[in-house]
Amino acid sequence: DGKTTTPPEGTKFTPGEDTPDGVTIDENTGEITVTIPEDAKPGDKIEVPVVVTYPDGSTDEVTVTITVTEKDATPVTPGEPTERNPSLGASADDPADCEMPPFVTVEKTEGVEYKVTVDGKELTPDAEGKYVYDYGQTVKVEASPAKGFTFPEGVTTTWTYTTAQNEVCNVPETKDNEKYEPEYEDGTGKPGDDVTVDKPIFKDGDGNEVTPPEGTTFTPGEGTPDGVTVNEDGSIKVTIPEDAKPGDKITVPVVVTYPDDSTDTVEVTVTVEQPDTKTPDWKDGSGEPGGKVVIPNDGGPVDDGTTVETDGPGKAEIDGDGNLVVDIDDNAKPGDKIVVIVKDKDGNEIDRVTVTVEKPAAGDNTGETTEKVVQKPKLARTGVQVAGLAGIAAAMGVAGLGLAFMRRRREGEEN
Repeated sequence: DGKTTTPPEGTKFTPGEDTPDGVTIDENTGEITVTIPEDAKPGDKIEVPVVVTYPDGSTDEVTVTITVTEKDATPVTPGEPTERNPSLGASADDPADCEMPPFVTVEKTEGVEYKVTVDGKELTPDAEGKYVYDYGQTVKVEASPAKGFTFPEGVTTTWTYTTAQNEVCNVPETKDNEKYEPEYEDGTGKPGDDVTVDKPIFKDGDGNEVTPPEGTTFTPGEGTPDGVTVNEDGSIKVTIPEDAKPGDKITVPVVVTYPDDSTDTVEVTVTVEQPDTKTPDWKDGSGEPGGKVVIPNDGGPVDDGTTVETDGPGKAEIDGDGNLVVDIDDNAKPGDKIVVIVKDKDGNEIDRVTVTVEKPAAGDNTGETTEKVVQKPKLARTGVQVAGLAGIAAAMGVAGLGLAFMRRRREGEEN
C-alpha cells in the first residue's frame, strides 16, 4: 500500500554486484556511506546496488543513486593591504625613506585574489611584491574570492590610498632627456651621393609621438666624420666618399640638447649601397665606301662576352681599347646606314650606333682605304668626326700637282 513499515528482525543489508570503491553498507541498519572521488565533477552519478536478505531467505535488490554536487564554498576574509607612504611618515633625517616612492603590499591569503590599479591601469608587483606608484596618485586595491571560496557578508573588499605631493623629501624633477626619446631613420646612398636624413621624431615614455620642447638644439657629436652637416632642425646631410665601398657604414653621433641643458646622444647610420653600373657608350659616325670608322668608347668598361651585330653594308668589332671599329663595304652607296647593335653577354642590348656612308671626297681615286676617327668630346657628348690621314695626304697631293703644273706653264711662256 506504499506505507512505511519495519522490516522483520534479522533482515541483512549487503553490497550488490559491481558496488563501486569507497562504498560501505551497515549490515544491520542498511546505512550507506559513499566517499566521492576528488576528481568527480558536479552532476556525476554514483550507483550503489544493495542486496536485502530477509529471515526466510528471500531477497530484494535496491539501487541507490548518489549525485555529485558543487563543493561548498570555503569562507575566507581578505587581509587589509599595507601602505608605505614616505610623504606621510618619513623625516628628513631618514634619506633612505626619501629615495623610496610610495607602494602597497598585500598579504597572500589562500582563496583571495587582489587587483591593484592607479587611474584604472593595473599595476604589477616588483620582485619584492611591492605595487609602486607615484606621489600625488591614488592607488586602489580590490579583493575578490577565488573559485571555491566566499567572503563573509559585510567584509571590506576595496581600499584606496591617495599620496599627497611629498612635502618632506625633495622629489627630483624629471629631466627633459627622461621625458623625450629622439629617433632617427637611418639612411642609404651610393658613393659620391649627398644623403639627407630627416629630422628625428620624439616619443614619450609610453611610445607616443610628442613635440620636443621649444629651444631643443642639435649638434654633431664627438667623432663625427668629415662631410657631415647637422642642421638646426636636426636633419642631417652626409656626403658619402667617392671611394666608399658597398656595405660600409657611416655613423653620425648627434647631440640633442634640451632647454634644461639635459642631453641625449643619438647615432644615425648611413649605409653605402652598390653604385650604379656605367655602361659603354659609342657615338654615331660616318665614313666613305671601303673606309674604316673608329668610334671611341665614352662610357663604362666593356665586359667580357660583349658582342656586336650589324645591319647594313659593313661589319663591326670592338678592339682591345674598347673602340668600336666599323668597316664599310666597298660597294656601299652614299646615304646608306650601317646599324651596329652592341649586346652584353646575356644578349641584352646596351647600345645602338649608326654609321652613315658619305660621298667620297672629290679626286679620291687612289683606291686606298680611308679611316675616320670619331674623337672623344671634351665638353658636350656629341660626335666629332676627323678625316683620316690618308684622306688628308691625298688632298695635299692634288694641291701639289696643281702648283707644279702652274710652275711648268710659266716656265714655258718665258722660253
